[in-house]
Amino acid sequence: MEIDPKLRPRIPREHETEEEPRKKCVACCGAYCAFYVGLSFLFFHAPCAFVASPVKANTFLQIVDKYGFIPLPMMAVTFVHQCLMSTALWSPRKKQIWDLQWTTMAISMTTQFSMIAACTAVSRFILPRYFRQWRLDLWDYNRERRTMSQKFMPSPIGTLSQNLDWIHAAWAVVFYHIGWGVACSAADATLKSRYALWYRGMNYSKICSPRWREWRETEVSNKMDTEWQAPPTRRWGNIFVMDEWREKIH
Repeated sequence: MEIDPKLRPRIPREHETEEEPRKKCVACCGAYCAFYVGLSFLFFHAPCAFVASPVKANTFLQIVDKYGFIPLPMMAVTFVHQCLMSTALWSPRKKQIWDLQWTTMAISMTTQFSMIAACTAVSRFILPRYFRQWRLDLWDYNRERRTMSQKFMPSPIGTLSQNLDWIHAAWAVVFYHIGWGVACSAADATLKSRYALWYRGMNYSKICSPRWREWRETEVSNKMDTEWQAPPTRRWGNIFVMDEWREKIH
């Protein structure tokens, strides 16, 4: 077809059929997303840790300490958030995605910050009181880091912080939710998804959400999006759809 600003009818979307009904598994969704996030961060972090750190990792704990410094906190943050997100997607209230996103992110950040505060309080005030070895290790830990600068900055971007544990975990929570918000905002602007999240050609929705969300999204799209008009900023396609002007009407 020729390329001009004329409005063209949009091709109706077809319902995808699945052989088996979906079963709710919130932990499966959290583990699925956490695995891919951890694998992505490990792919970039492992070579850097191998080159930058002269210490050889011989035992299992040394390997985890050296190569899991960034991937493991991100996996934990992802698991908690995606479990909450999947629970919200399976909710029978049928709220739109935009309403679920901010509610889930607020609950996730509140929950994880509370968990970090509780674990830090236990490790700082309760365990040293009853365990002598833990008290000695905590004293050495604070002695080594009392001269550190940038006490409240994330450790991967520069100088180590004084409180490496809870500062590192808190920044992991912040960075993950910022990235998730950016990705979902881009997907919402591109796909105009109202009830389903990344439902076209992606396995996320098949694992983390019920089938009725894709059905409802298709029905709403066919009734509301009847005309095809690519926005000026996306005339030649985008990162989600390679070329928006090459669809044909059969």
